[in-house]
Amino acid sequence: MSKNKRVNIQKFAESQLANENKLLAEKTKTEDSQTADSFQNFQMNLGVGTDNAMSTSSYGFNPITRNRTLLEWIYRGSWLGGVSVDAKADDMTRGGVDILGELEPDFVQQIEEEAVSLAIWDKLNETLKWSYLYGGAIAVLLVDGQDNSTPLRLQTSAKTNSKGCLSLTAGWLNLPFTI
Repeated sequence: MSKNKRVNIQKFAESQLANENKLLAEKTKTEDSQTADSFQNFQMNLGVGTDNAMSTSSYGFNPITRNRTLLEWIYRGSWLGGVSVDAKADDMTRGGVDILGELEPDFVQQIEEEAVSLAIWDKLNETLKWSYLYGGAIAVLLVDGQDNSTPLRLQTSAKTNSKGCLSLTAGWLNLPFTI
């Protein structure tokens, strides 16, 4: 008789273990459970729930984007700062644009060649980088004999009058400088 009880207890334990594993498997499927580190050392003020140096820390409002010199140091001195500015601009201007419409293919080819010869893509890349770095920039189309305070009139500007682009930042005196 004691042998029967032992078998029954063993079967009962096995069935309970199987049920527990089944419930655990269902719980992990349905819920996002996170395991947190529970290390604590109250004498050293380390760990979760202890009153340590980081307990009262927060981030303050400290806008540094208006400090032009600091932004240049970040861009030139930190590879991460440079990549964060350059990557998006380089990706946007790497291949130019596709000109769609009812234009003749030869005319589209001439436009693309002129954009390359005037370094339009390089100047737009530079303008985008300055915009990301300083929070604003503008590319001004340079046309010989054109007053920039008036709208561009394509009929009066000759093909040879285009001189390219000039990148300007919204900085001191709006003077461009080399990055």
